[in-house]
Amino acid sequence: MPTAARLIAAVLLAALAYHTSNIAKTLLPEGTKVGVFTPWAMAISVACAWRVVGRLIGRGYKDAVSTGLYAVACSMFFTCLLFAITEMIKRSTKLRYDGPMEAIVAMFGLVIEYGAMFLHPPILGALLVGGVVIGIAAEWAEKKWH
Repeated sequence: MPTAARLIAAVLLAALAYHTSNIAKTLLPEGTKVGVFTPWAMAISVACAWRVVGRLIGRGYKDAVSTGLYAVACSMFFTCLLFAITEMIKRSTKLRYDGPMEAIVAMFGLVIEYGAMFLHPPILGALLVGGVVIGIAAEWAEKKWH
């Protein structure tokens, strides 16, 4: 069911995804095609905020901070997973893998590689501060309009 807390969390997490994906684009190797990176990151973030924050919010401000950080972590994981799957499919169509298991193992290596990009200080700082703000804002909206 739509609530103000879910809406606020979704909008804020999408804005955070927009900001961090634009920073992440500068860290990618030159020549990397990033055409749909930002819109997909924002869409995944909206879905994660709606499902995670909407389900866990309403337990107090202390728990709201961890809920916001959890939503950010879920969003970043699924964004990395989506782009790792995409890259694995591109590589597999060029016959770079000997079999399906090698492709799957390589995909998880790509998830770790992409996830390491989020450890860059400006991105990590934005994610931590953004997660706290998202949790507190969603909790505030839940208390105000529930």
